[in-house]
Amino acid sequence: SSGLGFMAGVLTAALSFEPSHEISFLVSTHNRPSAAWGSSVGWFAGVVPIALHLGNDVSLDATYQALSSEWETNKNAGIVRMPEVSRLLNAQIEPSLVLSYMENKHAPGSDRWKEYHAKTLRRPTPSGAQIHLWINCMPEGTFLEVRYPTKPSCLRWIQDIATQSRA
Repeated sequence: SSGLGFMAGVLTAALSFEPSHEISFLVSTHNRPSAAWGSSVGWFAGVVPIALHLGNDVSLDATYQALSSEWETNKNAGIVRMPEVSRLLNAQIEPSLVLSYMENKHAPGSDRWKEYHAKTLRRPTPSGAQIHLWINCMPEGTFLEVRYPTKPSCLRWIQDIATQSRA
């Protein structure tokens, strides 16, 4: 599952606080680029650039439709890793928002994760200016986890999105 519905819910909340009703971000992809990597340990994360321009219709349906269209257009970019993109463009890429969806409800062994006290590990956030949102669908529920800079404006933005998403 690509998680577009969950992402659209969070993005609808974020867009409602943007006066222009526009937002640009990266969607991290968690994949194995070929069968040769199938038994490897660790994540193979690429990024897909997305830009949403919703105009006056900031509804869940409009956000989902725009996100789905952008995803279909750009999803193949996800096979390229961020360091390679930086190298090819000869530029340091510092996104301000990275969104990730991980479907783990049916992962092998997930029925025993609670018993094993399993944890989801994420790499450190590399920049003091980046906000990372992870939507994790686990056997016991769906969770939104965040990392953000220790700035009051970022904390307010995250709190506003969380409140709006629950509404």
